[in-house]
Parts: sequence; C-alpha cells; structure tokens
Amino acid sequence: MENGFYTLQEFMTFTKGVTYVIMVISLFVITGFWLFLTGRDEDSQPNEPGGTEHHHQGGGHV
Repeated sequence: MENGFYTLQEFMTFTKGVTYVIMVISLFVITGFWLFLTGRDEDSQPNEPGGTEHHHQGGGHV
C-alpha cells in the first residue's frame, strides 16, 4: 500500500480480507484450545464401569 486507501472499494476489500484472516486464525486457536481441554478431561476421568476398580455398595463392617 502506497499512501493509504483512495476509494471506499479499496478500504472495504482490505477490511474484508483482514477479517477473513482473523477468523481463520481464531478457528485454529479455538480448535486447538478445545482439543487441549478435552485431552486433559480424558486423562483425569476415573475408571469406567466394569473396570478393575472395586466399589463397595451399602452396608459396613459387621
């Protein structure tokens, strides 16, 4: 760009292009953050039902 925008069409085209670039970058950042968060959830979950962990239901020591 030499000395700025000379017409409204140039300004609108430039602004639209910048907006698309920002949206694509935001999409990648949000997707990466979502995968980071959901990846941490999978690591911290307890064993699923039917696993090797034993659960005591009701009653106590007699």
